[in-house]
Amino acid sequence: MVLVGWNDDLSISNGGYWIVKNSISEEWGYDGFFNLEYGSLNIDKTDINWVDYGPENFSNWVPVARINVSGQTLFDGSGSFDHEGSIVGYHWDFGDGATATGPTVTHTYDASGIYQVTLVVTDNASNSGIDTTWVFIDTQNHAPKTPWLLGRRTGENETTYRYTFWATDSDGDDVYYYLNWGDTYWDGGAVGWIGPYQSGEKVTLEKNWSEKGNYTVRVKAADRYDAKSDWATLKVTMPVSYNLPVFWFLEQLLQRFPHAFPILRYLLGFTQ
Repeated sequence: MVLVGWNDDLSISNGGYWIVKNSISEEWGYDGFFNLEYGSLNIDKTDINWVDYGPENFSNWVPVARINVSGQTLFDGSGSFDHEGSIVGYHWDFGDGATATGPTVTHTYDASGIYQVTLVVTDNASNSGIDTTWVFIDTQNHAPKTPWLLGRRTGENETTYRYTFWATDSDGDDVYYYLNWGDTYWDGGAVGWIGPYQSGEKVTLEKNWSEKGNYTVRVKAADRYDAKSDWATLKVTMPVSYNLPVFWFLEQLLQRFPHAFPILRYLLGFTQ
């Protein structure tokens, strides 16, 4: 990570925060950045290598656009910011052919429907950042239901297992999924967003764990309007550790009769 700036803010207990460049995953930070409060993680006591740069070797980062909608007519882009300069332009597209400029604007739609609103901000170095959101006029959108997540709960390292998940959307929208295998410290083993899939369509992915441990597999769903479900979770232990020879006997029994004892199979993690 790289410290790219700071912001003195008296509303924060330590007086402000560092702005840090980061590109781990969607679950960390915003658009490749995150803020770190002064004094956190002993960062102020750590040796920092400062880098001098000039126009010939400096790439100006694009500003970050932020839309906030209040009611159905007030649009606020004042939360947008630039990491090392200032924002000099705000351009709005309301999705119905109308446009406007300025950090905060109002707009009234003439017809019911679903509209995609786009804000483009420009900084003093002529770089542009973009943010989009959806506005629902006289209609509602519902997030997908919390997904179902099924798969092996226990097993052996370096063995591939199949995990199946699906969710339904009451509006009939296509569904995207964000899956996290829970096996990497920084990003949690995130697969990222995949899709789209039809509402209720089952998706199956394969996974093997290289190290023994306890893992939490997580998956959430989102529709095309970015309305997200709650997380579905599944606890996984690799490798399984039961007292032999009892477990060996049960394992042989379940393998011999793959369709018998469904409750016992579920409890011992043999459901795939």
